Amino acid sequence: AVDGYDGQFLRYTERAHVDRNGHIGAWHTEPEQSVLERYIHSAARWRNRIFVLGGHVHSPVKMDYGDVESAAIRPGGALAPWAVAPTALQVPRFVASAFAMGGYLYIVGGHNESERLRSVEYARIYRGGRTGPWRFGPPLHHARSATALAVAGRRVYVFGGMGDDILNQVEMAAQGPDGMLGHAAAGR
Repeated sequence: AVDGYDGQFLRYTERAHVDRNGHIGAWHTEPEQSVLERYIHSAARWRNRIFVLGGHVHSPVKMDYGDVESAAIRPGGALAPWAVAPTALQVPRFVASAFAMGGYLYIVGGHNESERLRSVEYARIYRGGRTGPWRFGPPLHHARSATALAVAGRRVYVFGGMGDDILNQVEMAAQGPDGMLGHAAAGR
């Protein structure tokens, strides 16, 4: 569990061990704190690295982040120090969904300071957790935030969320060899 809000913006991570039977052990606060305070952000894991993307910022000037922060997961589960990537999202956003697949990091939908988004961005993940430049892929069929998603093989499924109303559509896309997600028909 990374960052969040409990009446104030948080910068800490908690972790718990999950055993072979799926039981969750005691939670422990990590000594390494993230660089930025944020909540309603997105997170994804690729191999031994966790990424935190975007989110709501505590500022009277703006509402959303476009940065990407990551930390290596050491053997045993402890985190290495967090670092902000030199490349930022094209569109700052919060309440978006993120995932990693096939060596790429993705962020889907969300909300900026004025509207829900259809945009999908992706970046290559390099050794040491560095991300390449963020690029736009084909957009979602529906602008949406607060979605659920699932990755199965080289496909991603985006479920529900909020659009102009509560959405019940599922969108699916397959990953191409260059990381771009294909555009597939929406279903119910």
